[in-house]
Amino acid sequence: MAKILENNFKRRTIKLSVNDIISIVQQYQLVTRGHKEAPIVRDLIENSNFYVPEDLN
Repeated sequence: MAKILENNFKRRTIKLSVNDIISIVQQYQLVTRGHKEAPIVRDLIENSNFYVPEDLN
């Protein structure tokens, strides 16, 4: 699960677990399936949402 780390730079850092990374890669592969050209892949990703759960501990 993702863990949000607070900092003093007006941005939060999100620490991802191995499972989070695998999940994002799988989502990426589904969204970009069959496309190899960077501009097309970029457009596909920009029009998609990728989510990971937050660890509340």
